[in-house]
Amino acid sequence: MGHETGEDTAQRVRDLLGHYDPSRARSDTIRGHFGVDSAAIAAAEGRFIDNLIHTSDDAAGAAREFAVWFGPAHLPALRLQEVR
Repeated sequence: MGHETGEDTAQRVRDLLGHYDPSRARSDTIRGHFGVDSAAIAAAEGRFIDNLIHTSDDAAGAAREFAVWFGPAHLPALRLQEVR
């Protein structure tokens, strides 16, 4: 896992990833190219979207979300690295 800093970083990363719903992501984005699920199918089946990649706004948000998905006991596995 890594994090990037700089001007307009959040928007540039989101543009690279594509829409959170892979079925709505442009084909030239990571989710659009590799994603195979959709929000509509996930909702109909009562589950979360099978998402290929996730992004957080900051390190604190990443730690919080990591703890939700994997449990607080696994937080030591989260090692944020800065991408330059």
